[in-house]
Amino acid sequence: MKKYLKIAKIVLKNAYIRDSKIIGNVTSNLLVSLTEVAITLTMFSTIFKNTDSLAGWNIYQVVFLYTLMKGITLINGVYARRGLADMAKKLIRTGEYDFYATKPVNSMFLVSMSKPKIYNLLTLFFVAILSVYCVVKSGMPISLVSIFFFVLFLLVGIILFYFINVVSVIPAFWFIRLFSLSDVVNRFTQLMRYPAGIYPMATKIVLFTIIPVLVVTYFPAWQLFNAPNYLYLLYAVIITLIFGIVANYLWKIGEKHYGSASS
Repeated sequence: MKKYLKIAKIVLKNAYIRDSKIIGNVTSNLLVSLTEVAITLTMFSTIFKNTDSLAGWNIYQVVFLYTLMKGITLINGVYARRGLADMAKKLIRTGEYDFYATKPVNSMFLVSMSKPKIYNLLTLFFVAILSVYCVVKSGMPISLVSIFFFVLFLLVGIILFYFINVVSVIPAFWFIRLFSLSDVVNRFTQLMRYPAGIYPMATKIVLFTIIPVLVVTYFPAWQLFNAPNYLYLLYAVIITLIFGIVANYLWKIGEKHYGSASS
């Protein structure tokens, strides 16, 4: 564990040095992200001019749910998104994966951490402010116990979202250049911004089990505004463990296939 933390520290430090030299690019990315947030807020404002709630959630609760989706995807982008995107698009095809496969460190970790986006933290700061504002304005009673369980659910959700993204790029070991599955997961990510109650039962089953993106955001948000639900927490932990085991197992199988195909 100490070795991995040291590697992560070095990679993040190098990313900070790199990003600090391209302020224009960092600024433009920040503006694009904040513009996206503003457009989404305008959309929600328009929706709530025609209704008082979505599945029993008021506008501030729904926007809070959106900030969770945005925040978790930004956190994933800080340490994993670009590396996994390269895995889907080119590492196997170009043979660059050899660099990661030959290191005495878990290759899944190395690929994920290969191209962190430190400047995502700037957008995350503004999203966090909006998130706190929404909680205050929601009018819902928030206890310390709810906050504690919210943090637990949030941590589990961040880990689960990472494993979902890993699983989506693993087919690249066999299909060389992969766009479709990882793109599908990106589309499903957009569904994380809405309360689970608006979806039909069949859709909810998919979003809580097969591609469990609602576990990532809906569970933490629901927990913050309600009394602790230990079954929700147990389910979130179990499905995260399942996806973690599946991700590691399939990655190792894919790596063996890559090695045999290269020899």
